[in-house]
Amino acid sequence: MVYKNPNSVLQSKKEKMTTVPGQLVWEIVKKNNCFLVKEFGRGTQSVEFSREPNNLYNLNSFKYSGLANKKTVTIQPAGKDQGVLLATTKTKKQNKPSALLHKSLMKKEFSRMAKAVQNQVTKNHYRPDLTNAALARLSAVNRSIRVAKSGVKKRNRQGLKIRGRKWK
Repeated sequence: MVYKNPNSVLQSKKEKMTTVPGQLVWEIVKKNNCFLVKEFGRGTQSVEFSREPNNLYNLNSFKYSGLANKKTVTIQPAGKDQGVLLATTKTKKQNKPSALLHKSLMKKEFSRMAKAVQNQVTKNHYRPDLTNAALARLSAVNRSIRVAKSGVKKRNRQGLKIRGRKWK
């Protein structure tokens, strides 16, 4: 005699949760969300930016949106003097926010970090359309870390001293 566990039926129903398609999410949030920043451009034309955590260019568009796409890439500094954090979303963990991101810390020189980002984004067939955006964000983050490490350069505020004979 075989007994069926009633919890196994409930577990199989939980695993089959459906997610809302990205296009529908984008149509809902594209005009009004908490990350949206509208600024005036040239003339009467306004420019829309986004403060989403998974948006590489910080533009309010479907392609770069971290809310509407299942696969997103994030590149950000990993604290003081620690390097750069590359995070990608796991597509099968959409219902578990705590396990959603796959994070990797990079402490190499810039050329090796660029190669690693390119391998992760493009050659891994993750999001090849975001390669240039990811490399641009990596360059900006790396530049900001490098400036923070070296400190502010001191300017010579004294006038130029002429040695020897003075000009008439």
